Amino acid sequence: GTLNLTNDFTVGTNPSLFVDTSQTTGRVGIGTNTPGNMLDVVNSVNTGNTYIHVRNTGAGNAGVRMQNVNGEWTVIANDRLRIIDDDAGLERVSIDSSGRVGIGKTNPDTLLDVQGENTVVYDPLNVPYQSSCNVLVRNNDTTVLGTYAGVMFRVYGGNSNATRATIGLVKTTTSGSNGALVVGVRGSSYGNIIERMRLTSDGNVGLGTTNPSSYSNGYITLTLNGSNTRGGVIDFKTNDVLYGQIENTTTRFLFQSSENVPFEFAHEGATLMGIESNNQIYIGRTTSVGDEQL
Repeated sequence: GTLNLTNDFTVGTNPSLFVDTSQTTGRVGIGTNTPGNMLDVVNSVNTGNTYIHVRNTGAGNAGVRMQNVNGEWTVIANDRLRIIDDDAGLERVSIDSSGRVGIGKTNPDTLLDVQGENTVVYDPLNVPYQSSCNVLVRNNDTTVLGTYAGVMFRVYGGNSNATRATIGLVKTTTSGSNGALVVGVRGSSYGNIIERMRLTSDGNVGLGTTNPSSYSNGYITLTLNGSNTRGGVIDFKTNDVLYGQIENTTTRFLFQSSENVPFEFAHEGATLMGIESNNQIYIGRTTSVGDEQL
């Protein structure tokens, strides 16, 4: 049958259950006679944990469904925790029993597995951004020089000896959109994370410097900046064997070859001149003839 009540009623003395029968509020309180929401659960008896337990004794879903005029979402627990967009009929977030989180992926393979569904075609001269990317790391302060948004990577234990690295975007002007992609790595002495590489919005790259060289004539630069009397070294290897090297210090600039490989100058694949390891020179040939030497 039907129980019709016109006045509020209470069950128990704590009270255990309170029902506000007003047509305008219609609130229910468990553990309170002054519910502040449609359902208000208060544990005032002891300091233990308080839960709302939604249980299914079979294999079916157990969850909570939420809806207003703008949409409907369901949170379900079965073999995994699932957050479902009922309007689209899609599972947006999944957390499996191993703690792996999937965004846009129902069976995540890693601790965080993000899968996008956009169909934007990549254009290197008009790179898609924001809604077309799978992950967005944002800092909304757009006016302060040096504003930073980034991601940190960390391996091993405590703060004092953890291996750390970061990659992020730093604002390099107080107006406009200029910025730089920066990579930082913690040094071997367990000190601060230090910037090791920078890619500017002009396409210039700096290693060991926060100010890579820039020229107004359209050149793209690679700047290597060492410390003390050292500058930079570029090694050329095959199968980890060194065959050539470019090096500079404050006193010299050095081109050298290794493993008895000649040092050659060429144009469009044709050798113009070469220097062999015994100091013999050849011009217009691929090997020396006789005793041509410097």
